[in-house]
Amino acid sequence: MAQLFSGADSSADIPKSYVVNVAIVWFASLAAMVAFTGVILAMAANVIRDPRLPDYRPRDDRPIRDGLSKAVRSFRRWVAYRRRLDRKPIIRERIKEITKEVPVDRVVRHEVPIQTIRKEIVHVPFYTNDPKLLKLGVEKSDDDSAEASE
Repeated sequence: MAQLFSGADSSADIPKSYVVNVAIVWFASLAAMVAFTGVILAMAANVIRDPRLPDYRPRDDRPIRDGLSKAVRSFRRWVAYRRRLDRKPIIRERIKEITKEVPVDRVVRHEVPIQTIRKEIVHVPFYTNDPKLLKLGVEKSDDDSAEASE
């Protein structure tokens, strides 16, 4: 829309302020039309409902017929209501107590094998360089190493 009103060859040539102004005018006019339409519709509804107009004036010459038509309409509504009630399924709950005897042994013995675990000593190796713990055939004690050095 801004390109149409500005006469520019490309939309890239239109300044941003010009585009903003066109957008404001466009959306303001749409909002005004929507608001104006609502007011006009409300005024038209009040004109149509005006009792002084001859088309809307209730007929006073047929009060008996109006009362009869209301009675007939009420009767038809009542019949329709009754039909709806008759078509609904009837749900009745019956509570019955059923006693069933089942023979049961009072004491039942079952042999269940139980796994017994005895204490076991498990050797867990660990890394060491200590010659006393390694037990390499010949053990050197501290006394032997002291005599050898002297």
